[in-house]
Amino acid sequence: MQKTNKNIIISMRKKGRSYQYIADHFKVSRQNIWALINYNGSSTAKLQNKKNKDKKLFNGNRQKVIERDAYKCQICWMTEKEHKELFKCSLNVHHLDGNKKNNLLKNLMTLCIQCHSSIHRNKKKQLST
Repeated sequence: MQKTNKNIIISMRKKGRSYQYIADHFKVSRQNIWALINYNGSSTAKLQNKKNKDKKLFNGNRQKVIERDAYKCQICWMTEKEHKELFKCSLNVHHLDGNKKNNLLKNLMTLCIQCHSSIHRNKKKQLST
């Protein structure tokens, strides 16, 4: 995306627009919008963002889980390397019980973006029926 689009996206986020709303507007994925805003800096900034995300969302256990799961999605077995080539980002870590405050290692598992999205889509369908 062009720099002007990035500025528009940041402006839309400041106005409270969701990542999904912005993604639909630009006809791209939510992940692309999120990555553009959060990971378009230097490699030092990327590393710092990853560390902050790990600490904030997983109580420092994100990397431990990915290592424990041998750098593979636990559903489709996509490797970290394949994932980065295909999606330009790291594997996801999922809270099995859905409680983002429960960061015990036994409650976390490594997933690719597709499998992680699929799990959350299926949960939403179950809730709506």
